[in-house]
Amino acid sequence: MKKTRKFGTGYRLAALLFSLALLMSAAACKSSEAPGAGASGEASPSQSDGASQGDGVSQGDDESQSADTGGENTAVSGDPIKIGTSFPLTGTVAADGQYIVQAIQFAVDEVNAAGGINGRQVELVNEDDQSNPTAAAAVANKFAEDDEILAVISSYNSSCALAQIPVYKAVGLSAISPVATSPAITGMSDYFYRTCVSDAYEGQLGADYCKALGWSKIALLFEIDDYGYGIKEKFEARAAEIGLEIAYTGDFVYGETKDFSTILSRIENAGVDGMYICGLVTETVLIANQAKTLGI
Repeated sequence: MKKTRKFGTGYRLAALLFSLALLMSAAACKSSEAPGAGASGEASPSQSDGASQGDGVSQGDDESQSADTGGENTAVSGDPIKIGTSFPLTGTVAADGQYIVQAIQFAVDEVNAAGGINGRQVELVNEDDQSNPTAAAAVANKFAEDDEILAVISSYNSSCALAQIPVYKAVGLSAISPVATSPAITGMSDYFYRTCVSDAYEGQLGADYCKALGWSKIALLFEIDDYGYGIKEKFEARAAEIGLEIAYTGDFVYGETKDFSTILSRIENAGVDGMYICGLVTETVLIANQAKTLGI
């Protein structure tokens, strides 16, 4: 199944606007703090739950506490409030990344047209993480080293978010994601939040939905990355609880696998009632079209 895209454009835009509103509020508060007052390290688990459906609380250890002063940003009053974005602007899911950034810019334009925040305009600093964890880590380091960046909205891929969160945590830079869904993100940092549902819920609900459709025997496909593994594991656990048989399990490489004919032939031979795909839109469309061509 797809990520938040499956809920429709309206829900995605609402999540993005909510992310931006939270970040701009945090940025306004942070820019007015006295030196050494801290950024967002005082966030409690309950506060984080409200922003991210129970995701985004952390250990509250000495590392994050010491980052309060070491990572303090120093934007001067009257200067624009700069918010970084890290999404795939090139590569296989570039269209999705571009849509997200456009939606964020739409919200920024509305805020600026209304006078900005405390008289200051909001400015986006957009970076391309290429859906690649290495590139994403480089983007995070760039933002962390720039004292003018007061907050960040990132990232589309869970693997990219997992590469960035430790960097943001080290300098006390607040960040929020409207899309990253891996359960591993939960509890990593007081400085990171998300507005989308965790794969822990998506995998469970996916299995329940298959059962509700009357399926008793299914094929489970997943992309080989943190996103795919996260949903797969939760789906399998729930399937075992509700008596849903997984007759075939197959994997594919995100952004690389194009021919699914062998996998689909094995699925047909397994005699399943349907298939559940733990992947993104590009591969899901390929699988659906090829299955239709093969008459599956």
